[in-house]
Amino acid sequence: MAEETWHAARLIPTSGISGAEEQDGGFSHVAWWEGDDNHNVDAWESEAAFEAFGRDRLGPAMAKLGIDVAPEVTFYPAHEVYTPQSVKLTS
Repeated sequence: MAEETWHAARLIPTSGISGAEEQDGGFSHVAWWEGDDNHNVDAWESEAAFEAFGRDRLGPAMAKLGIDVAPEVTFYPAHEVYTPQSVKLTS
C-alpha cells in the first residue's frame, strides 16, 4: 500500500486509524515506511481487541478505498507496556 493511500484511510472517521480514541483496547502504535511497505508495532490489551479493530474498523476503511491487501500480523505476549508520554509525530 502506498503511503498516500494510508493517509487517505486515516481521514475516514470510522476507520479507527485516526486516533487512539477510536481504538478500543489499543495502548500504543508506532508506524514507519520502507518504500511502499508500512510497518507497525502495536500494543493491545488482547488479540481479541486487535481482531475486533481489524474486523470492525480497519478492514472496512481499507475496503472503502479499494485496498485488498491482507496485513501480516504476528502476536507476542507483552511483558510490559510503558507509555510515559503520548505524542503524534508525522513526517
